[in-house]
Amino acid sequence: MTTYRERFNKRFNQEKHESNSRAKITKLSGIPKKILDEVYSRGVGAFKTTGPSRPNMTKEQWGNARTLAFVMKSYKAREDGTDTINQDKDLYMKIKNKLK
Repeated sequence: MTTYRERFNKRFNQEKHESNSRAKITKLSGIPKKILDEVYSRGVGAFKTTGPSRPNMTKEQWGNARTLAFVMKSYKAREDGTDTINQDKDLYMKIKNKLK
């Protein structure tokens, strides 16, 4: 199974397991850091309710995973011509025309 990090890195021509800060994700994707910070924060908050089902993950890992998922799903939704984003759709609507 391919992770969102691997998909992100492939899309932006990086090493498969390279880590990226939100600042770097902003630079590569064109999504404002303020939006990515909000997605991350929501992911950390969601960890409190869903995280215990994944005992090997931290709340920070959960937030990072949600951030990368948001970026990749945003690109897919724009490319497909659909707005089929389930999580953070309000944030996607703010940025869908800003994607590189």
